[in-house]
Amino acid sequence: MAAHDADSQTYSIEVTTAEALVPLRHAILRPTLTVADARFPGDLEATTIHLAAIVRGRVLGCASFMAVPFEGREAYQLRGMATDPVIRGAGQWH
Repeated sequence: MAAHDADSQTYSIEVTTAEALVPLRHAILRPTLTVADARFPGDLEATTIHLAAIVRGRVLGCASFMAVPFEGREAYQLRGMATDPVIRGAGQWH
């Protein structure tokens, strides 16, 4: 989708699958629960968009956008947003 070079750290933002995001979601958002608990209702819907921030082949950031109507209009709900601690707060994503 897009590639950037911030402080010599090349990363890309890519459309991906829910399964590609499950390990990061589990580690960051639900570490005391099972891996299955990092899979959300709506993950497999055709209208759901999954994005990953990838550095050197590793998913270090993620977000999922699920189609959820709001007040009778089309809308998307942000779910499962997580950032790996190795880049959190490092200013890499500005």
